[in-house]
Amino acid sequence: MAVRYKGPQFSKNPPTRELEKHQHKCEVCNGKKYLDAAAAVFRCERCEVKDALVGEPGRTDLGGGAVVDWHAAGWLTADPDLLFGDLEAAIPTWVEADDRVAFPEGEKLIAQPRLVAYVAKGLAMGQTYSYPGLEEPLKPEEMPPSVDGIRRRVEETMFGSLDLNVFDSAHLNMYRGEHDHVSWHSDDDVALYGNDPIIASVSLGATRRFVVRTTASPSTMTNFSLENGDLLVMHGATQRLCEHSVRKEHPNWKVT
Repeated sequence: MAVRYKGPQFSKNPPTRELEKHQHKCEVCNGKKYLDAAAAVFRCERCEVKDALVGEPGRTDLGGGAVVDWHAAGWLTADPDLLFGDLEAAIPTWVEADDRVAFPEGEKLIAQPRLVAYVAKGLAMGQTYSYPGLEEPLKPEEMPPSVDGIRRRVEETMFGSLDLNVFDSAHLNMYRGEHDHVSWHSDDDVALYGNDPIIASVSLGATRRFVVRTTASPSTMTNFSLENGDLLVMHGATQRLCEHSVRKEHPNWKVT
């Protein structure tokens, strides 16, 4: 069955970048500030991560049972560039979703600084994707063959089999340029993932920094510069004990 491409659905609410451009620059480095939506505060893009540890491919033990595995692009048998192009065409609807941000002066609806899509298969088709602050839950669309093929390769890499169906849904993020990012969050507030979920993130397109920090010591960060075709897996207690973010970069496109 052919996929009916509907094109992006853009928000009518102000984008995050409109709020950010009116902020004073950092008093320390004169750098730009970004909106940390979950905390409803503006932070310096540079100063916040300048002391982050450099992550390396392989396993990183963050302590307390929080573990991150970084697989370089060799795990993926297909050409990442071709997969990137396939995803742009295969996803029926990309959405510019809205977050309800609790600023001190009152709540505001803000368009997320990225496009998102939610696809699923099997029983997961009956579950919506939501978290505190998301204005409208995302309803799943049928997982296209291109995403399902990536899912199967992820499971083979992690568990040694293509057909376990451990993962039955995928939340996709498209970063369109220098303004797009994801601020600090953990995925333990997504009810459908359950306790201590395994989160597998596949990166396609330009290199971006995926930074993980512990909630007990937020200044302790590890920076994983994920390249085209890389796989990063967070498991154990990572979602319970840590937060992660995808940083702003110079103009480029990326899908995770």
